[in-house]
Amino acid sequence: MVTARTVRETIAAITAAGQMFELEQREFGGRSLRVYRHAPATLIDVLQGSRAHGDAEYIVYEGRRVSFAQFFADADALAATLQHDYGIARGDRVAIAMRNCPEWSVAFTAATLIGAVVVPVNSWGKREDLRFALADCGAKCLVCDEPRYRLIAGELGALGVRAVVAAGVRADAAVERFEDAVARGRGRSCAVVGADPEDDCLVLYT
Repeated sequence: MVTARTVRETIAAITAAGQMFELEQREFGGRSLRVYRHAPATLIDVLQGSRAHGDAEYIVYEGRRVSFAQFFADADALAATLQHDYGIARGDRVAIAMRNCPEWSVAFTAATLIGAVVVPVNSWGKREDLRFALADCGAKCLVCDEPRYRLIAGELGALGVRAVVAAGVRADAAVERFEDAVARGRGRSCAVVGADPEDDCLVLYT
């Protein structure tokens, strides 16, 4: 039978010294807080640790099955393209506007690995909402799906934003197909730098 006492005893046991969920006191902003000693320190640590799952399934989406290994191969490739070909550096804004799909997660991971500030934009927004978000955050690159691209295509030049589109669009100087950006990055290395702790790591437009 589970009682309040057994719950307290279990918590004490798994958070004790040497255990996976060991707790310790740390100072944050002048305050002493209890934190998990072995928890990943940054989002980069969380992402990098996920690579250990290898060929295990990571994402199942509408008949598609993506392993951890496949996912990170795509994320690393896109990160290399963003860094080398799009000039994305630490602190630069990369906006993402698309429905929930594997490409969203690949784009988020790729941008995060190279230290960009990810700007998720509400995919239900109208053209003016998307334009405002891109202009306000100062995005250098937009990763989106075709419906969002159709909304903002005529504005990209004036905004100075290049787009990577997960759809069958015609590539030109301002837009590239998602799969082409990933393919071009395969076999290329990139510097995993992570976001600057002094910067906001996420800007959300809803």
